[in-house]
Amino acid sequence: FRGKKIIPFCTHGGGGIGRSISDMAKLCPEAVILDELSINGSAVNNSSHAVEKWLNEVLNASIS
Repeated sequence: FRGKKIIPFCTHGGGGIGRSISDMAKLCPEAVILDELSINGSAVNNSSHAVEKWLNEVLNASIS
């Protein structure tokens, strides 16, 4: 994953993204890990605005 960008996202039942980011960083030390999106499963149906906002931020960051 050298030089690759990882864009983490998940749904969860209350635990958030947990240690996933730190695990990815350990497994892929030469990758760039962008900001994650973590949405509680009970909020998925009302998350389109949050997903759009996150995607715009991630896309703008990955262009820089």
